[in-house]
Amino acid sequence: PFDGILLTAAPHVVPPALFEQLRVGGRLIAPVGPDGRQELFRYTKRETRMERESLGPVSFVPLLSGLQR
Repeated sequence: PFDGILLTAAPHVVPPALFEQLRVGGRLIAPVGPDGRQELFRYTKRETRMERESLGPVSFVPLLSGLQR
């Protein structure tokens, strides 16, 4: 598990696999939303839930999915 994860590209929603990689108390910083209109969030993993705090509007490049075969 990681203490922190920082995304530098914006998904429409955060992939659940990223939350699963955080340790309790770990933080994930991610721009989330459609192209050109995202909001930057800080997620903090707690024992029984995930806290989310808005850090304001941003504009990042989109997060692209992996290669499909």
